Formats: sequence, structure tokens, C-alpha cells
Amino acid sequence: MSRSGDKRCYPLILLMVFFLTFAGGWSQKAEGSTFTDLREALWAEQAITEMEASGVVAGYPGGGYKPYNDVTMLESVAMLIRMLGLEDQARAAEKADIDYVLPPGLNWGSGYLIMAVERGMLLKDYLYLMQPNAPATRTEVAMLAYHALELTPESGELGFDDADEISANYRDGVAAVVKSGFMQGYPGNVFKPNDYINRAQIAVLMSKIVELKYADPCPDRRASGIVSDINPAKRILTLSSTGSMFYAADCKLFLDGTSVLPDALQAGDRVNIILDRDWHAVYVNAKRSAIDGRYKGVVNSLQVIDGEFRLGIISDEGEEITRLVADNVKLNLPGGNQLNFLELVNGYYVEILIFDNKITEINSLAAGDSVTGEIWGLDSSGMYGITIRNNDGGMMGYEVSQSVEVVRDGAGIDFYDLNLGEQVRLDLNSRGSVYLIEVIGFEREQLIGIIRELHAQGGYGITLRIGDEEFVKYRVDDYVEVVDADDYNIDFMDLKEGDLVRLELDSSNEVDYIKIMLRR
Repeated sequence: MSRSGDKRCYPLILLMVFFLTFAGGWSQKAEGSTFTDLREALWAEQAITEMEASGVVAGYPGGGYKPYNDVTMLESVAMLIRMLGLEDQARAAEKADIDYVLPPGLNWGSGYLIMAVERGMLLKDYLYLMQPNAPATRTEVAMLAYHALELTPESGELGFDDADEISANYRDGVAAVVKSGFMQGYPGNVFKPNDYINRAQIAVLMSKIVELKYADPCPDRRASGIVSDINPAKRILTLSSTGSMFYAADCKLFLDGTSVLPDALQAGDRVNIILDRDWHAVYVNAKRSAIDGRYKGVVNSLQVIDGEFRLGIISDEGEEITRLVADNVKLNLPGGNQLNFLELVNGYYVEILIFDNKITEINSLAAGDSVTGEIWGLDSSGMYGITIRNNDGGMMGYEVSQSVEVVRDGAGIDFYDLNLGEQVRLDLNSRGSVYLIEVIGFEREQLIGIIRELHAQGGYGITLRIGDEEFVKYRVDDYVEVVDADDYNIDFMDLKEGDLVRLELDSSNEVDYIKIMLRR
């Protein structure tokens, strides 16, 4: 993972001229309500329902969503601003004093446009040219999402047969969106960059952004866990982790992608829930897709509910599976010995046998190799990832299990608490994914000072003035990463005496990262 990214993909300059008009904005429906026309687009029903409960999409007067209507430019902007959790800021911005011109004839949504300018989604100097009620193309929506989510541009060639139809200014941004996974091409290896995107399609796109953890419009209104009880008569749903909650009368529930009534839930189902402002569940996404059979995966939960044990794993296919453990089940070790399965901890790699909807066999699987090195990159934007540098200077990147166990000084910490420069041992399962990260020493040292001298003979070196009179000379790693004040990569010899810089030292006390904070 690169520590800095070139963000030079141009915001939309509104190159196309459109003609479609639309009178007025949307009507925000009550949380938990149901649109009247979603049967027309069953393939997108769950995504639309989820995004409505999240406050990202809204309907029209009369209760319809109009899933096959084209999305307008203004609607696209509004959805993404809501996706970022900036609805309140957008409403407040409607009264802001600005030094640029809004599009003429704007009936609603000025605050969204102002926030889009602040986020770098739109260029203020060209905003007056925008036709907010015109339909948005796939390229335009991709670029709005690219800037809204602050993705890193992808300079590799787009592999679509119609990639040449995408403006050169936008190709890196579209490539980044495609790589992110929430926007894809069509059969026949085409992207259809100039096709309009409809309201069902954009709801699916927004749902994918949440699923891949690029943004969350309502993090404070979510709950998740394992169902331990459901009482339809009193509309009470109980989770083993968070306790009991009411669900709204019009709560929408989807079980493995199919709309069902709440009483279809069973103990052991894993659920993700969106709550309304009264803390009632209005949207439930439940998973129970595992059937009898064998599954390999990483342990991510072990719970006791009413005296019964439930074991959860994330399978090799990425599926979360939680089931009751049958009586007298042991943990079978590779050598033939057995342990109490309560010895299992998060991150342990196992094979389970599910029979009659219970776990009847648990086999410990020998882990793969362990590797050690210095953390050079951490990625938590989608799938977790870690890049380490070994003692020979080689770089290796690894996928990290979502249920990874991270340990420092004998205590568990969060993946986000790791620091660049720490020496770690990574334990890999047989798929090559990291299921355990143990910090084994060294936290990166950082220094701030003014460059007094640069050395390039017999190996790189740098002398800093730290404080008033102290001068310190450091060796510089041959693979040093140097970035300017805008986080663009530059050469070591582009540094200048007098620059104020921040240095980071590796475990050998060599400089391997230099950031210009202020140029002389």
C-alpha cells in the first residue's frame, strides 16, 4: 500500500449538455416505510430499502421510488453527500455566503452543491454551467464517487473495450472506482461510460459502498450480532451481544437476500440492523445461507447463550457462519489428540462439520508460515491488508482476515492501532491470509528538523538542524520514500537545504521516509 496518492483526477467540469427537466426535489419518507413500486425492480429491492433506512435515498410524493427513472446530476450529488453523513451540513450550507455562482433555476439542493464543492466533487468555477436536473452518466457518477470517497487514482490501463470513450482526465478515477468493487462493467467487457444510470442502479452502488466500508451514512444507528430470540407478538428481537430491542411495525427484513417477515428469523442467524431515531429496528439484513456440510474458516466468535455454545467462523469464501455446537464435540488436533473446543480463540483456523444445523465436528487446521518484518503499509479501506518489509529490504503484501487477532505487549489491540515501522510477526492460514499479528518490538521514531546538508556520495545521507544548534546526520535507505507537502512522490535529490521535513527511521536507524512540511 502506498502511503501517499496522486489525487490529480479532475473533478467534473460538466462537459456535457443535457436537456431533461425535473420539477422539484424528493420527498423524504418516514423511516421504516415501504415504497409502493419496488416490485418493479426486485433485484434492487434490498439495496433501495437499506439506503432508504440509512437516509441516503428518498422517494417521490405518492410513495413511489421510480426505480427506472434516470438519476439526475443533483440527485447523484445529494445521495453521495448523504452517504458521507453530511446531510445536516448540507442543510446549513443553504444559507452560506459563497464566492461563486450556482446553476440557474435551482429549485432545491443548493446546500448539497456547496458541500460537493467543498469536498472537491465539483469545480466551483464551472458550477454555473451545471444542469442539475439533467440525467447523470455512469462516468459522471463514478467521478463524483471517486472524489467524494477520496480514492487513490489508478494509473493502469482500463481493460474495457470502450475505455477510449472515457475522457482522459477521468480514466484514472473511473479505474479507481472499478477497482474499489462498487461499480463494474457489463457483459461483453464494456463499461458504457455514457449511459445514464437509473435510481435502482445507484441504490445498489450506494449499498456496495457501505458493504465495502468506504463510507457509512448512519454509524450511530447500527446494531449487529447473533439472534438469540425473536418474539413477533411483542415485536422484540434479542441479540446475544446487545440484548433486546423493538422492531418497527413496518420493519423490512431480508434473509439471505430474500424479503421475509420477522418471524422467519431463527436463533443463530447473524443480523445487521439499521435503527430509526426511536432506536427501533427498521431494516434487518440476516444471513443463514450455510447448509449441512464442511466449512473451513477463521474463528470469529464463541458465545454462551442459555447454556448453549455457539461457534462462529468466517469461511474461506468470506461467509459468516454461526451455529450451535452439539453436545460432546471436541477440538480435534492434527496429531490425533483432542482438546475442549473452549480452547478456541479468535483467529484460529478450523474446519467444521455442520449436520442438522449444528456443529458436530471441529478440526484444527495447521496454519501456514509465519513471517516477520517492519510494517510499511496498512490498508483498512475495504479488505484489510498489510505490507511488511523484511530484513533484506523486500516488500510483501498480505490479505488480513476481518477477524484478525492483533497483540501488543501481551494485550489485544485493534488493527487500527498498529503503527508504521513496528516489527511484527504475521501468522498465516493455509490460504495465505493473516489471522494473527503480534507486535514484537520497535515503534517508528520520527524527527522534525531543517535540512542542513544532503549527501549523495557513498550512499545517501542527510544532516538536520534540530532545535537551535543541534546538528544530526543520518544514513538514508536506498529505497527511501520522499513526498512533498502535497503528498506527491519526489526524488531524494529534489530536497533542498532549508526545507523543514519530518523523517521516519527504520529498525536499523536509517531514514526510509521523508515528508516535506515547509519549503524554504
